[in-house]
Amino acid sequence: MNIKLNQNQSNNVILTLQENSALFTYSGINPYYLFVFSSQTTNQSFNFVANNISSLSARNSYDQFTITCTGATYQNLSAGTIHLNPGMFWHYSVYEQTNQYNFNINNAVGLVEQGKVQYFPATQDFTYVQMTGDSTYTVFNTYN
Repeated sequence: MNIKLNQNQSNNVILTLQENSALFTYSGINPYYLFVFSSQTTNQSFNFVANNISSLSARNSYDQFTITCTGATYQNLSAGTIHLNPGMFWHYSVYEQTNQYNFNINNAVGLVEQGKVQYFPATQDFTYVQMTGDSTYTVFNTYN
């Protein structure tokens, strides 16, 4: 699964986590979900919990979360408010757990999903360079 996040926005993220949830399936407990984001660029990682805002009746089909990406360094890791820097591509893993304030994967019950996150900063530093002049291409010729 892929998640798309935009900076300076509250992003609605829909995943299907309860289908792999042992807590929900075997105990009927509505678990909290610990998200682990790891940067593909720096290998920096951090853990946070986002609130499942889907209705209880909808959770058999999907789980909806609000993940707020701030442009500043402010974070509220127990409420899904995060700062991704540097950003573009991240890996994510989601673990189920019974505690909203646990950020240690060793204390979580189990892994329920993995995927990639594509993060779009508010300003992107892309510079387009137009080529001028003639271009010469050399092709390998085996018939000389």
